[in-house]
Amino acid sequence: MSESFDQFIARTTAKPRPLPVWGSALLFLSVFFLLQMGYEACRGTWVEYLVVGDLTVKTTATLIRTLTPEVDVQALGNQLAAPGGGIRVMKGCEGT
Repeated sequence: MSESFDQFIARTTAKPRPLPVWGSALLFLSVFFLLQMGYEACRGTWVEYLVVGDLTVKTTATLIRTLTPEVDVQALGNQLAAPGGGIRVMKGCEGT
């Protein structure tokens, strides 16, 4: 191959072309459905309890106590309990 150094540098440092819109949409939908099916397969396992209980409910309770310390909110599994009421976070309602 009779390629000069400048030609080699130009060939190897060329910016990659972005995906077309339909390619980006297809990639997004594929990854979304794979992740959603994987999460659905975790129903009733420690992964669901981690996402709903620890990552969602405990974080929300901490945020509420930080912003409004007068509200004595407690994280109890998948429930936010406070004097006068509370809320139960179900799978699918945690934002995934």
